[in-house]
Amino acid sequence: MSGIHAWWARRTTRWGLWIATAVFMLPALSGLIGRITKGKEFGIDFNALACAAGNVAGGVSMYAPAQFCEGFGTPGYVYAPWIARALAPAIDALGMDGVRLAYLALCLPAMLLLLWLGFAKPLGDLRWRERAPMLALLTGGALASGNISYVLHGLIALAALALPRGRILFILAVAAACVLKPLYGVFLALLLLEYRPIWRRLLTGAWAGVLCAGAGVGAMLIPDPELAGWRAMFDSAVMDKLEQAIGFFGWWAYFRLPDWPMAMYAGYVVFALAMIGAAFALAERAKLGVWERVAFGLGLGALLNPRLMDYDLLLIGLAPLAAVVAARRVNEAFGAEVWGAVLIGCGAALLFNVIDMTPLGMHLAPLIFSLVILYAGARVTLGRTQTAPAGA
Repeated sequence: MSGIHAWWARRTTRWGLWIATAVFMLPALSGLIGRITKGKEFGIDFNALACAAGNVAGGVSMYAPAQFCEGFGTPGYVYAPWIARALAPAIDALGMDGVRLAYLALCLPAMLLLLWLGFAKPLGDLRWRERAPMLALLTGGALASGNISYVLHGLIALAALALPRGRILFILAVAAACVLKPLYGVFLALLLLEYRPIWRRLLTGAWAGVLCAGAGVGAMLIPDPELAGWRAMFDSAVMDKLEQAIGFFGWWAYFRLPDWPMAMYAGYVVFALAMIGAAFALAERAKLGVWERVAFGLGLGALLNPRLMDYDLLLIGLAPLAAVVAARRVNEAFGAEVWGAVLIGCGAALLFNVIDMTPLGMHLAPLIFSLVILYAGARVTLGRTQTAPAGA
């Protein structure tokens, strides 16, 4: 893998780097240009929420497929009923277009923050040529979706930047995200990577986990006459289509592993613990700094989302890149080897996106990144690397 790093460095000189950047941006640029030229709707994921709230305001079931707003192409509304009910007064006051503009004012800054953190904010000694391949993970459809995940990720990331002093703010941000998307509680893994005594990390992680689990479960149990309709919609649109996810649950379904939920859940627990352990080993062995640990934790949180989707990928590259920083700090050759494996993951995403096999590319890239982190963590845990001498 170190040979791949050397090969890439030779070919990404000044003009080569510009060309490489443009090539890795092809999935995003072609998707966005295609949507514009074909007149496709932007923000369709938010449209589903806004239209469900409009149905509530009009006294119509939010889960009735035939009742979505005329003129808007939307997927089915899959969130808890109280969310649409909470938005209904805003629809009454501002109208559909007004609510969409207000949401845009939240979503765009959040996306810009996530893009800056994921692709521009300095991370260790990585250069742009080592970060540019991550652009292959972006697709035009995901960027144009307007999914609420961008706002939630932005909130979590903004709070994470205040660590370690703003630890309570970070925990509250994750808890708030869990109200809408309970699986986002996995971002608490960041707390285990902080530079603190281990018992403090575990204690904080434990009570924060209880808080976030309570927020997520409590939000799902709020009484509502539409609860039965929501559960039916959730089962048909989410649980019956796990192969559309690109995280652990998606891998399980995509590669036709045993169709037994308990085995899948048990497998996920083992996977999550192994990933956290690998990240912990890398962070401790390499003595990563505050931002490097925060970056690792944010990327790890995204990778640990078992129902990862394409709109969750703006932060995901931080985890494998932080693993590269850690590996390089342990040993330069080890770092080059890890980065070469990361490039293979980015290359897979680019290749399958370009040849119109996006689902396969989107499954493979997070899987490869996870395997890279597990491999690097195992190497440093087992002592199979030699720390570079000071000044080397």
